Amino acid sequence: MPEGHTLFALARDLDAAYRGTQPTATSPQGRFAAGAALISERTFLHATSWGKHLFVEFEGDAWLHVHLGLIGTFTVDHHRYAGEAPVVGQVRLRLATEDHVADLRGPNLCAVITPEQVEAVTSRLGPDPLRPEPDPDLAWRRISRSSKTIAELLMDQAVLAGVGNVYRSEVLFRKARRPVPSGAGDPALDLGRHLARPRRPAPPRSGDREDRHRRGAGRGGQGAHGGRPGGPPHGAQLLRLQAAG
Repeated sequence: MPEGHTLFALARDLDAAYRGTQPTATSPQGRFAAGAALISERTFLHATSWGKHLFVEFEGDAWLHVHLGLIGTFTVDHHRYAGEAPVVGQVRLRLATEDHVADLRGPNLCAVITPEQVEAVTSRLGPDPLRPEPDPDLAWRRISRSSKTIAELLMDQAVLAGVGNVYRSEVLFRKARRPVPSGAGDPALDLGRHLARPRRPAPPRSGDREDRHRRGAGRGGQGAHGGRPGGPPHGAQLLRLQAAG
């Protein structure tokens, strides 16, 4: 399932393409024809995300609410077409201007809602580390009072919005935390700093190269961890655990 950073980037791209324009909204598939008619040719005010939810505000208090689910995609083309852009696949919603075409396919949820309904959705979500001024204390209060495992809590959207299995695993690895202790039994994790940082490979630490040589990295280019620096040593036992996804 697309995680919060994907929706954050999508909101940014939609905002750059459509803010201040009046895109034509259609439903080539037909399943969202009534909803598309409600927002078609209204001024696109802004797009934002909260966790795995995308919200687009149009003039007249009309909000487009999208949750991509497991298979949904929302693509934004940044070039003009000589004629009408071809419809590829089952397009639930198309937003089109002379300069851009955005196609939504396979979402779990696509609806036009009111500002009150937007508030109802976001009030159920925990802080999103990618939003301006998230409240890490709120997340920590929910974690520290829970008997659930930290692995389950990190996937709970009411605790931290937008986190999925990939970043749950990454932050626990970075903090050297096992996934099984309860939230109440684990010290503060400083999660926000790791979840909100730009997603790029971590640079090698200053001593890594020397450490690999001391462990015998010269043997065919492989050290004590085989071909994957940072992997488990040869002969180590691996524990497989499934928790909330």
